[in-house]
Amino acid sequence: MFTQNQLLALTFFGLLVASGAWIIFSVARAGAARGKQPEPTNRPGGKGTGPTTKLRNCLNGVTPDVEISKNSGLFIWESIAVNVIISRETGARIWKLGTICHNARDWTCSIDFATDLEAWDYFLGRVEKFGIDAVVGLRLMTEKEQEARQLFETLG
Repeated sequence: MFTQNQLLALTFFGLLVASGAWIIFSVARAGAARGKQPEPTNRPGGKGTGPTTKLRNCLNGVTPDVEISKNSGLFIWESIAVNVIISRETGARIWKLGTICHNARDWTCSIDFATDLEAWDYFLGRVEKFGIDAVVGLRLMTEKEQEARQLFETLG
């Protein structure tokens, strides 16, 4: 029948053809899926009727341009992730500090800062002195936390 070398060559070429067919099928399928996606409407050359474009047109000239500090970003303390936002209106000298945290209201500091570094130092000082709750807005309880609190109050 077949020698060992012939069987090895036959197996090799069979795998080569199968993998080639698989690659061609994958590329064709990805191209077909890409063709089905709706075209974005808020990019240049798009239709310009999407919700982002409509909002941008309504707020054009109303909202100021904002400069975000390089010190802004994700801050994690005791397994709580806080998005720190240090920003100012473009051209303004006053920096503002705010935070966004899951299951908490947004928090904005009432103090104005001369530099973004001063705002960052203030944020870190409050966290180190009072804990993360000092720079996070009012915590919102989940349903499970509310149920546990009600159970505790009825038993207590």
